[in-house]
Amino acid sequence: MRTIWLHIGMRKAGSTAIQDFLCKNQKRMLELGYDYPTDFSPHAQRSLALGIKGLPQCGNLNHIITNAFNPQPETLAQMVGQLKTPKDKDIILSSENLYFLTHNTKLLQALKDLLLAKTKNHKIKVIGYLRRQDEILESMYRQDIQDINYKDFKFKEEYLDDPDTQISLNLRKFVDVFADFFGKENIHIKPFEKEQLKDNDVVSDFLDEIGVKDLEGLNLKQESNVTFSHEIVEYLRLSKEFIPPLHKRLTNCFTLINQKVRSKPISMVPPNIKRKIALEYKEMNDKIAKDYLNRDELFLKPIPEKDDNWKPYQMTADDAVKVSSLLFQDLFVQLSETKDEVAKIKSSMKLLLQFLQEQEQKSQNEEHA
Repeated sequence: MRTIWLHIGMRKAGSTAIQDFLCKNQKRMLELGYDYPTDFSPHAQRSLALGIKGLPQCGNLNHIITNAFNPQPETLAQMVGQLKTPKDKDIILSSENLYFLTHNTKLLQALKDLLLAKTKNHKIKVIGYLRRQDEILESMYRQDIQDINYKDFKFKEEYLDDPDTQISLNLRKFVDVFADFFGKENIHIKPFEKEQLKDNDVVSDFLDEIGVKDLEGLNLKQESNVTFSHEIVEYLRLSKEFIPPLHKRLTNCFTLINQKVRSKPISMVPPNIKRKIALEYKEMNDKIAKDYLNRDELFLKPIPEKDDNWKPYQMTADDAVKVSSLLFQDLFVQLSETKDEVAKIKSSMKLLLQFLQEQEQKSQNEEHA
């Protein structure tokens, strides 16, 4: 019997790296007996195109998460109805937003029913990577700072009351709801900590979990969903209102220079808040460890210490000049390389045109002869 692997994320826990790997290695994975289908819907096809380019995407099943608080199971069959399950292949379905279905169990039930109707030769297993709540909070806030038009950089505790934040931090409900629907014995829970991942890498760990042993021909080097330095995040926030149509392109440009900008990282969420959150959820996390991993602790990294001297980062003129200089330097290099490529293309076209003219002249001469 083969397996449908339902990768449920969660967000900020390596999902994009896994999905990009699956897109870029789709053909080789199929040869190894693992189908990452993307032809069953236009949404999944777009996800594949983005993943191949290394651009942000959320997996081949993300399009069913239309609105977590407004169940629409009647559209599910149409969106996933063309999904095929080859008898001799494992199937991999992935979305980093499936955790939203813990608040939309009607849609989760519809998804389960649809998959069961297609699993005559398959069983369903669920894989979820969990990240400690204080790290989720830091990562989410960084992402929101650069993506949402915040006017104030300073973290406010009201952010903790946001429904999206609450869903993301409640790991217990996330795990238990899927266990209730698919069976506890079919739930694979993995802590998203580098030291706890196979080869310190989430893609290698994922492949190990689903049983891929032959790594020959697979490209394991992934650079996706880069975590920007605090300088770049603030630069993006400050530039939003001046170049709104080009802001996404600016974000893509920064992925190329991020490593050059990095200095000693500054937390965007106050360390005292992060410590409070980590301690608040520790009992919950340890209960998950006992119930699903048969051990005492879920996360092994030390809990953050208090830092009463912490202050939020404020961009200085020197920092702005540094980021701008590196950005322009990289853009000029790209323009120069593009100019060289254009010159080569023009030269080739000129030679081709010359060749065609010579051939035409030769043909005319032969006709006159």
